Amino acid sequence: MSEFSEAIYEQIADYLNNRLEQSERDKFEVVMNSNTALKQEVNKIIILRETAKRNELRERIKAIQAQKLQEWSLQEAENEEIKPKYSVWKRISISGLAASIAILFYFIFTPISLPNQAVLIERGINADLNPEQQLNFDNYLIAQKALELGQNEKAITYFEKVIHAKDVRTYYKDASTWFLAVSKVKESPLEAKIIISLIAANKDFKYPISTIDKLKIQFRIFLNENISNQKI
Repeated sequence: MSEFSEAIYEQIADYLNNRLEQSERDKFEVVMNSNTALKQEVNKIIILRETAKRNELRERIKAIQAQKLQEWSLQEAENEEIKPKYSVWKRISISGLAASIAILFYFIFTPISLPNQAVLIERGINADLNPEQQLNFDNYLIAQKALELGQNEKAITYFEKVIHAKDVRTYYKDASTWFLAVSKVKESPLEAKIIISLIAANKDFKYPISTIDKLKIQFRIFLNENISNQKI
């Protein structure tokens, strides 16, 4: 039996669905950060929700794959009198589809790389930071942790604080710009695309982004843009 009441779970749902006023949200976060069990429960629900979303997307992709395989099977049945080479090329095409689906799964479901937070904290401790730089560094750490936990709205808020700060090191400003795009992919794919375009145009961009991560975000922007269009 859960140690939390139904009212607490309703409040968690309101928090995760952004239905709380800012003052209520702040109060809930204070309580959550001081209650380890509650924080763990919230994180568990976040993971369950994200898993459900990924499973739904997997089912969509499987349905598309099944439909295409069925279409090809029907086409092959209609063309039985064609040269045997046709069947060989069809099998090659089906194998190619399976490989493409596997690649698609990789780009959609594997996480985008995050800097090692423990290493960052150690660097921050050893760095000679003035009070404002320290505040901006702490805001970056909060934003990265929120992104890691799937708390995209919170991540966006803190990444934007770092981006608009006056005294912040270029590495963290550029990292915040990249991860702001990552945070916006699901709900605002167009905004994410614009940010990625600005990053690509910035020759002095200091945060190193791997080619794999660039491909991942392009796949996710494309996917979420199409999902948004279907909803419209």
